[in-house]
Amino acid sequence: TTLHRNEGYEKLAQFTKEEKRLRSANKTNESQLYAFFYKQRKLFEERNLDPEEEKKFIDIAKLIQNK
Repeated sequence: TTLHRNEGYEKLAQFTKEEKRLRSANKTNESQLYAFFYKQRKLFEERNLDPEEEKKFIDIAKLIQNK
């Protein structure tokens, strides 16, 4: 749902800002948000995000690139 996605974006943005990296798929406590980012990236590539989610995804991608 959108609410769940909004929470995922908020947590991912916070983690990326604090840790200066993307979450790892290999760390148990980080794998859930890594999976969220991976799924959102696929939806972005398939153009299946709504405009608000697309903006949030792009903002997260910029945070990761500027780490």
